[in-house]
Amino acid sequence: LLLAASMLAFFSCSKEQAVPTTTTTSEVDYQKVKNDIRQSWETIRNVQGIKDIDLETRAGQFIVVPAGSNNALVKAIADAGEGGIVYLKSGLHTETSGITIKQRVVLIGEDGAVLKIQAPLTPYDPNGILTLKPGIHFFNAPRSLVQNIDIQPIDPNGGEALLFENSDQSGVMFNKTANFQFSFIVEKSNQMTIIGNKLVSNTLWQTEPLIECDAILNMNGLSTYIANNEISNALSGTFSSDWYGTFANNTMKNNFVGIILCKFVENSVKLPSGELTGAKKSCGYWKVRNNISTDNVGFGYLVIDGANNNILEGNQATRNGFYDIELAGDSNRFGFFTPTSFKNTLHALAGQKVKNCGVNNTVIGGNLVNNATDPCK
Repeated sequence: LLLAASMLAFFSCSKEQAVPTTTTTSEVDYQKVKNDIRQSWETIRNVQGIKDIDLETRAGQFIVVPAGSNNALVKAIADAGEGGIVYLKSGLHTETSGITIKQRVVLIGEDGAVLKIQAPLTPYDPNGILTLKPGIHFFNAPRSLVQNIDIQPIDPNGGEALLFENSDQSGVMFNKTANFQFSFIVEKSNQMTIIGNKLVSNTLWQTEPLIECDAILNMNGLSTYIANNEISNALSGTFSSDWYGTFANNTMKNNFVGIILCKFVENSVKLPSGELTGAKKSCGYWKVRNNISTDNVGFGYLVIDGANNNILEGNQATRNGFYDIELAGDSNRFGFFTPTSFKNTLHALAGQKVKNCGVNNTVIGGNLVNNATDPCK
């Protein structure tokens, strides 16, 4: 602890003293950091329609963690306090055990900041339960922000990088992740904003049937906004449940499915508290617009398991293994029954291979598959 403390620099950030001072690290361009954070909160405020976000983020302290830190985040976050900023300097930072954050905080990296975290693989157990062991667990930490950090597992392959639970109106912006099963999980956190991240999943799902790999999992979260991300190598680039989300201008490739609009199985996930969870509602009333989904093993876009009243338009999809876009009907393809999709609206582009087996879906454009010669299943 003394070693960790000696590696931290403490800055004061308050209305009386806006510019921090330092004793143990080189001068930080504090104004640039503050402007970067301000721009992110302004983006979140605009896309979510939130009027009362404090763009100055003045509560708490400004804490700098120098490169080469080891298990320094717990103390840095505590020293930052509610609403504070923890700034990771360019270079490697290592955390050898998972961290739970229970306060509003901004965790932001200088260009080149790499955070290696302990996040063990979490395969399904024999009872079909996936026990989450996230690297960083935001718990009752609304309006937190993670920005501009290259997040990696300590082991060659990791489980969950970030879990947001009961942390409404938080943001994850301009980060990189590699070799996790799940990069970001949203659980009971409304109005989450996930923008500009580059997510490369591990590929264990290709050989290990008990490994689930969904780069972004929106399990329970209303009005999640997911935009301008690059997502590859996952079983599902994004697994979208719950209502009123937006999925726009993302690029998905080399996944099994680019995005699945679905319902994550209830009581199939164990949270760190021991509580069992899963999606309470299927994916409904999402706007899926202007994305690119190519070279996926199975599907560009899959709408299934009761997904309803979603709008898909302006989305590119090419070179996908089964169909570019499928609106599924009743199915047992996952080994259990999933009910039909219904009342979705699809505006497909010319040349896209579209399969519609759902109920009261509207399909405009595309090349519609003949269900008589290619039966629904």
